[in-house]
Amino acid sequence: MHLSNGAILCFMVIALVWRHSVESASVRRPRAYRRPATQRSPKKTIRKTVAYTYGLTIAEISRDPLDGALQFCNLTELKKGDECEKELDRINRPVRHLCAKKMMNLIVECIGLQNEEEISDGRNVGDDTGFFSGLKNRIYPGTKWCGPGHIAKNYFDLGSSVKLDKCCRAHDYCPIKIKALSWGYGETNWSLYTKSHCDCDTDFFNCLVAADSQAADTVGSLYFNAMKVQCLREDPGVKICPQPKSSSDRCPSAYLQNDVQLRSFEPEYVFREKNRTRSLEESAEEQQTSKSLFSW
Repeated sequence: MHLSNGAILCFMVIALVWRHSVESASVRRPRAYRRPATQRSPKKTIRKTVAYTYGLTIAEISRDPLDGALQFCNLTELKKGDECEKELDRINRPVRHLCAKKMMNLIVECIGLQNEEEISDGRNVGDDTGFFSGLKNRIYPGTKWCGPGHIAKNYFDLGSSVKLDKCCRAHDYCPIKIKALSWGYGETNWSLYTKSHCDCDTDFFNCLVAADSQAADTVGSLYFNAMKVQCLREDPGVKICPQPKSSSDRCPSAYLQNDVQLRSFEPEYVFREKNRTRSLEESAEEQQTSKSLFSW
């Protein structure tokens, strides 16, 4: 095939252009600079503790910020209303005021919590008070809170009967009560035991049933059946949840026992013990306990 000089020159130009385009395409373009990825440390969750107040009870509460589950609980009982502001200053936490029923519900919720103090070092938790030691202090054996007072060193100090002791501890922190031989809520308690709000007695009854032990049955039978401890309740229309007088009023119900009148009622429950097999020795100990604690 005969080609003219012009055709040959045209083919050479096309070939050079094609080669240049191929070589240009094969050259890799430099990638844009990217900073090396750094591993982020997981964000630490800061536990926020709030101090809730009602009456003479202060509850330090922490919850999981994600699901609201209770993480920490510590209850403080004041002897008189004047101590409220000082105690809140010592705690140094944000303060919220609750009404009576909400505080009672919070106290019940704390029963089921395994406190972080218990998890961390187990201090004073599950100590055995001993049978005769308990009788000497008028405290039910195996507990530190079941009696006319308590022998616990702090809120987290429990006896060997942990479930039962938590019931008695929660009952001791009832926010509405008149202690033995004391005046409050318009009446004098001449008895040798504390009169608590009827709703607190209901919570106490339910807790003893849930504890499901012979010791819990005995305490329930003593309190509700043998001693027939009266409870306190407000008449219809009586307000027991005063509102803060100002934004700086952190303890609006601290003097409630001076301002509100309640009435005493007969116990609303009869405790039914479960049929349990007991040895003669256990029965003898129970009888001795009942005689020693009957004045509770």
